[in-house]
Amino acid sequence: LSSGSSATVTTKTHADGMTEKTIRFSDGTSMKTETDVRGMTETTIQFPDGTSMKTETDVRGMTETTIQFPDGTHKTTTRRSDGTSYTSTTKRHANGMTEKTTQWSDGTFSI
Repeated sequence: LSSGSSATVTTKTHADGMTEKTIRFSDGTSMKTETDVRGMTETTIQFPDGTSMKTETDVRGMTETTIQFPDGTHKTTTRRSDGTSYTSTTKRHANGMTEKTTQWSDGTFSI
């Protein structure tokens, strides 16, 4: 935290055993982490400019991170437990066209 900023931390445990921890920073940024009884976690960070980042990790070690930008573009990176990964980018253009590309960890592209 920078000088003069502050944060508030809230922790909740739900009846089903899921825990939820939320940190709200004085600049408007917030971070929420949810963990279920199996160990699956989901963390979401919301920035003041409208950008958000969400990371989900399952019990097998697969991780998926999605960044959503204010212009509607979103980028998702999936890392599998076998070490391979791929990144998908979806962009919506002003004329209504949607463009989606995927790049694999071996350099392969698909459009």
